[in-house]
Amino acid sequence: MRESGEDSILYFEGSNFKVGTILVADSEVYDQHGINAYVRRAYLYADKGYPCIYLISSGNVKSSITHKIAQAMTCNEHFTKLSKKTEIVRYNEVGEKYLITCIGLNINHDIIKYDFWGHIKEAKKKDITLKGEIFYVKEDRVLINYLGKTYDVLRNDLSRIEINDLCQYFKPHDLLSMKVMDFDENEDLVHFSNKDTDTDPAESIETNLNAKIIFSVKRVIKNKMGYEVGLLVHNSEKNISGFVPGSLATNNRFDVLSDKYSVGQTVEIEIQKYDPERGNYVCKVCNLIDPWDDIPSSSITNGKVVEAEVKEIHHSYVTCLIAEGVEGRIAINHLSWGSIEDNRAKIKKFKIGQTVKAKILAINSSWKLIDLSMKVLQGSPVIEFFENHASSIVTSKITEISQNGIKVSITSNVDGFIHISEVSLFYIRNHEGRYSIGDRINIRILNYNEKFQNLICSIKSAQQNDFKALSSKIREGSVVYGEVLRNFEDKAEVRIEKDGLHGYGFVHKSEFSNILFVTEDLYSQILVPSESYHFVVVKINHSFMTFTLSRKSYYEQMIGSVEYGNEYDVKVVPTPEKVYVFSESFEGCLVGNVPDSLSQVKALPSRIDGYDVEMYLSS
Repeated sequence: MRESGEDSILYFEGSNFKVGTILVADSEVYDQHGINAYVRRAYLYADKGYPCIYLISSGNVKSSITHKIAQAMTCNEHFTKLSKKTEIVRYNEVGEKYLITCIGLNINHDIIKYDFWGHIKEAKKKDITLKGEIFYVKEDRVLINYLGKTYDVLRNDLSRIEINDLCQYFKPHDLLSMKVMDFDENEDLVHFSNKDTDTDPAESIETNLNAKIIFSVKRVIKNKMGYEVGLLVHNSEKNISGFVPGSLATNNRFDVLSDKYSVGQTVEIEIQKYDPERGNYVCKVCNLIDPWDDIPSSSITNGKVVEAEVKEIHHSYVTCLIAEGVEGRIAINHLSWGSIEDNRAKIKKFKIGQTVKAKILAINSSWKLIDLSMKVLQGSPVIEFFENHASSIVTSKITEISQNGIKVSITSNVDGFIHISEVSLFYIRNHEGRYSIGDRINIRILNYNEKFQNLICSIKSAQQNDFKALSSKIREGSVVYGEVLRNFEDKAEVRIEKDGLHGYGFVHKSEFSNILFVTEDLYSQILVPSESYHFVVVKINHSFMTFTLSRKSYYEQMIGSVEYGNEYDVKVVPTPEKVYVFSESFEGCLVGNVPDSLSQVKALPSRIDGYDVEMYLSS
């Protein structure tokens, strides 16, 4: 769970169940916000009607925090534990043991509701304030959550002075002190007011908020792990204290705050907001220069080779400092051209403080992170293959299929990616049903992708498509002959051949037949892949360089050629209602007793009704 900037609210909802999850992912959140931040998040799930929630964490330290949170949540019977077993030992990719903690809690909605109205009545009677969490800030009100119930507090009830921009002074997840002005339990109504409470921003608006004041550093705050997380500062003249989080004291998260700030040092501080839970201000150091304001620069730009200092080693990446406050990350697959096992061994040999040389692949300004690669400086088999095979057609093997495209293996150390737009000449909603992992396909090499160190490829560019020449020989309404390549989704793909030229067209399922509503299970019985048929060209698609084809229009043209007394070879397509038959030039149905085993028969016309030819088996 994250209180600053990003909510890690995980939940699962099915047709018959709802489960909420609170991830205890960062001990820094616990150090800065305490247990109440997690408890308030649990009440949000209660408000949404969830029957239970799970507290989840990884590691021994966060396991201890998770148990403290669970203990706090179960002390008033609003939540009760579901099971006694809460810990599981797991192993990561490199065989290291780690602890998973999962504590299930049942939400007792009736008890919460009873206590809620008890608190409301007591607060009204004794004129005491309640602490609610701001859930959402709108233009004229804030939505607050108290013990799992949400209520609006209108603009006029938020402060004793007029506030034009509520978003400037009230933030989601902040606490709001609320007086109960009136309530109606039967109607589920409560009138809350924040006026003249410790969270009424009037005082700070009129005096300190956004002020730049000289503070003295009292001490560097450490969490229970011993890591420095911020500064405690004080101004004696105004007798106010403030907390400066590490991220607002320096632009470099790897800075040792005690090296940069000493006790007693005076620093110009800007007050950002009041923290009612801790009774002080949240502040930032003035005049911090953000190095990302000047990136890209002449020294930090895509393709530049830089020297960086190793600051953090993870089993799947190495984080480096390129310049003050500018971080770069080398993913494990960018350490060398070796296998993943080789790179796992290499990553263990890195040392904090070590200097490495790497090339900038991409600059992500929104995340303030630079993608680096060491292996591109070692000579690339991908680049070598691209230089030798650019624009060539090669054979590849499908290794992965996703909604965005298809990944292929071209050689043992050269991979490619085919974007969905390069898979087919036709629009495809689901190409995952068209190909399978392990299929061997011909592709054309289009380009080299430096960031992902693979080749950009195309299936459709590898196909011979003489559309321009064919479109000069074919007109709408023309009859063409083509081979069915495959059936997929709601259409059949057809390769057309005329005078030695090749092109591609498709037949929508609505154009398969005049007499049968064609479902997907019948596609390959009516238009059999690898077999050839005649089609009528319905439309010439110049933008896609394809032809829209119709089989039923060809049947309409050919129905006049059917003669009584002639014997015809027909393909049998049985359905629960009728037994349909299809020949090269007409379609119809069989009458009389038809053996189930038949797929191809000889039959004679008995009646012609429009485009439907009624037939019987030859004796």
